[in-house]
Amino acid sequence: MYDQDKYNPSPETSGDVSFESTLKIDNSGDTIYAELYNRTNSTTVATLSHTGDTDWVLVSAADVDGDADWDTTNDDDYEVRVRCSDDNGGGCSGNIANAKIILDQSDSGGITDLQLVHQQINTLFTDSDTGYSDSDYLSRFNPELESTQVSFAGSDVSYFFETTMKTAGGTGYARLNNDSAGSAISSSELTTTSATYERVRSSEITSDMPSYPGYNRAQNLDTQVKNSATNTTSVSNSWLVIEVNNLLTAGAPTVYADLYNTTDDVQISGSEVSTSSTSWTRVRSSSITLTTGKEYIVRVHTSDSNNVPFYIANAKIILDQSAVDGVLNLELIHQYINTLATDSDTTYSYTNFYNLFSPANLSGGSFTYYFEATLKTSAGTGYARLYNQTDNSIVTGSELTTTSSNYERVRSGDLSANMPVAGKTLDTQVKNSASNTTSSSTSWIIIQASDLRILPNSAPSFTSTPVENPASISTTPTDAGSGVTFEATAEDPESHQYFLAICKTDGASAGDDSAPTCTGGEWCVSSVANSGEQSTCTYTTQAGDSESEDWYAFVCDKVAGGGLCSSSSQGSGDSGSPFKVNHTPLFSLASGNSADPAGTITFTSTASDTDTDGTADQVKMVVCTNTTTAVVLGSPSTCTGGTLYCESSLGASDPTCNYNLPSVIQDGNTTFRAFVFDSHDLGSASNYVSNTFTVNNVAPSVSGVILNGGSDISLSNPGGNTNVSVTATVTDNNSCEDVAAGNVTASIYHALASGGYSSCDDNGEDDTDSCYALEACTLDGGSCTGSSDATETYTCTVAVAYHADPTSGAGTSDSPWWDHEWYGTVEAEDDTGLSDDIEVGTPVEMEDYIALNVTSSINYGALLPDQDSEDISVYPETTVTAYGNVGLDSYLSGANMCDDWPTCLGNTISVGFQEHAFSTFIYGAGTDLAGTPTEYELNCTKSTSAGQGTKIIYWGIGIPNGTLSGVYQGSNTIDSVKGETSDW
Repeated sequence: MYDQDKYNPSPETSGDVSFESTLKIDNSGDTIYAELYNRTNSTTVATLSHTGDTDWVLVSAADVDGDADWDTTNDDDYEVRVRCSDDNGGGCSGNIANAKIILDQSDSGGITDLQLVHQQINTLFTDSDTGYSDSDYLSRFNPELESTQVSFAGSDVSYFFETTMKTAGGTGYARLNNDSAGSAISSSELTTTSATYERVRSSEITSDMPSYPGYNRAQNLDTQVKNSATNTTSVSNSWLVIEVNNLLTAGAPTVYADLYNTTDDVQISGSEVSTSSTSWTRVRSSSITLTTGKEYIVRVHTSDSNNVPFYIANAKIILDQSAVDGVLNLELIHQYINTLATDSDTTYSYTNFYNLFSPANLSGGSFTYYFEATLKTSAGTGYARLYNQTDNSIVTGSELTTTSSNYERVRSGDLSANMPVAGKTLDTQVKNSASNTTSSSTSWIIIQASDLRILPNSAPSFTSTPVENPASISTTPTDAGSGVTFEATAEDPESHQYFLAICKTDGASAGDDSAPTCTGGEWCVSSVANSGEQSTCTYTTQAGDSESEDWYAFVCDKVAGGGLCSSSSQGSGDSGSPFKVNHTPLFSLASGNSADPAGTITFTSTASDTDTDGTADQVKMVVCTNTTTAVVLGSPSTCTGGTLYCESSLGASDPTCNYNLPSVIQDGNTTFRAFVFDSHDLGSASNYVSNTFTVNNVAPSVSGVILNGGSDISLSNPGGNTNVSVTATVTDNNSCEDVAAGNVTASIYHALASGGYSSCDDNGEDDTDSCYALEACTLDGGSCTGSSDATETYTCTVAVAYHADPTSGAGTSDSPWWDHEWYGTVEAEDDTGLSDDIEVGTPVEMEDYIALNVTSSINYGALLPDQDSEDISVYPETTVTAYGNVGLDSYLSGANMCDDWPTCLGNTISVGFQEHAFSTFIYGAGTDLAGTPTEYELNCTKSTSAGQGTKIIYWGIGIPNGTLSGVYQGSNTIDSVKGETSDW
């Protein structure tokens, strides 16, 4: 709705009203229209259109107020209507982004009245339940709530809430809500039962809007919507309408403050002050005259009649007292509450306006204390009291009451006997007798001082001699970087507080209510101390300080206008001047040598100490493992996080110490950390220095070699191998783990005497008759338990061939090697190639091993009676192979052949019809086979690594005349015996 009466000057002179909108057509061949429509008169005031492209375009119409349909006499409702013209026959759609009426007000004398709109909902919002829903179209409301952002200064402002809404049924509701505070604006609720959109405006809601002092920050406002049932309430827009009247058209007004005598209802002459500045300005009156026993208040007013806000931050009466002999009596005010504080229950509440009450600052006269507050209550009785917040206790006698609904000043009786005697934090507490509101605009402690004494200032003096605590002397100096603490106690004749100053030279000057300064430089100055109390200060010694430093102690009072200092004191005895400074020793190098296990590592250093005060400082070295983080000196010292290797005794320079290596220790380089300390246990700034020492690698040693358990070797596997054991102990002082797996081997061999290992210490010398070189050995289970174990045992298993040379016997007829013995040597090598070997102490014999192998059958073929092998040229062969370690002769025998073998109860062929020979023969020329074993010189050679010894026996048979036909079987026996050694 447009109401021309809300604007002054009127914006309706020709050309002051325009209409504009942002339009877009979806097809450039169509046209989009927007018109300003007078709903009251049902007439079109102005029409806007766009065609030709599909871009958003701002279109405006000027001089709308010149149109005959713009009503200048009535309060008309206007709306915007849109339509689309299908100019090319393809259908039509368009868009409108916004539309507005623009009113142009101008006047040389200034604008005094206008109407503003704070838009909220600007897109359709609906709700279909009985609970209010936020639309979340927030606007910021700030009419003088934040003084740095003034909105409507210098005017009368009225507020209305308005919306365009409809309902699908029942009653539709909308209201203005304070979103920041979470509360609705009273009287803003709007309703409609119309099924078509209608504009609805509230009554004036100015008194219900957020305002100071209830709010001191801008608030966010929102529109909320609901329905009386489950119908749909629709809101197309909503806004806050702001009617502004009586705008200030001239310059800033003047604001005034004065002091007013409420006892006599008169202004204090000359007290009024004023300013027209828009910035904070301190304004002071000329001298004024006050009358004793009167009550005074501050009043403020402004020259403005247009509601321009103004502010006052504080106001005070300044009393200027002076007298040649000093001020004797005065009254002080300790302000507490200085901004409105309220409480609306029966329990006292803190106002949190804290002050430190320090009676030590009030001396030299008589002092009387009162508690005073300006109070009112909305009903019932209002209370205020003074509270000791430090001790959580009430100041007795301080409670004040009022039943006045207007502010009144209320004062307690004399509180002197009840005030704290030491510094405490005090606060004002407020409550009400019921649930009414007690308000306190101010509260304070009034301190009446009388009989103030003006005395000449005197310097404080020591009541206890200044000391170092603990004493810093040559035998117990203070380490550089540590503190020397000075203590003293002094009293001041006027009970002034004082400072302790420890100076480098004999000169000090007191400060003006502040700490003193030392003429030639200070060691330290204490914080302020009360008269009669001890004061301390600490100086942190520096590396650049001398070994002996003089000091001079002064006590200086803390007095405004300039205090005084006592004469100096250097204390006495060990705790007096000078203090001694211990400097860190010098340390640049540490080294360690190399040694075998069980040997000695000597650690050396380059270290010294330059301090000579009293007795020249000495140095000592502590050597620890590499994991050490710190050293704790003692007997012995302790390496934190590590292990101590050794520590030296104190000496003038370059300390050394020895570390005895364990008898079993792994070889290699080991990192150590060396620390150096002086005679006073102060560590070097270089602590620690790292380096390495070396544990040498030593060769392993072999012992306790035993071949075949110490027994002669008996072969037991014809034509195969017999396992023979060699056992030994290996010792390595670099730990048994230093001997690498597979680096222990054994060789067995036969020789004339000990020392034959050189002929069997290489795999190229292997000979299964006489040498088994470098056979692998296996670590015995449970042997070598870790890096601290030096000893391990091995078992070596050697597969000895069946033809290994025998050494038993007493002469060549027994064995070609009768004068040899079998030996074993075990060799161990560590991981760097160092090795040791040792031969068995007790050799053993290789015993004779007689064994043979023969082909299993003799097949004479098919013969007739009175025939023999020559008739069919069949002479079967038997091959004898030496499966032992000697040459062989044989015993041959046989049994009769029969056709019912093996019972032989039927037909037989006598054993003697079989013949044999050691070469081919014609039957009849061979040797008849006997039924009993008969020795024959078989002369089968000994098997060797070069090949097996073999011999062939040839067989023949004759069939006696009259022998019945059949298959005849029998058995022949070949027994072996050791042959003559010359035939091997």
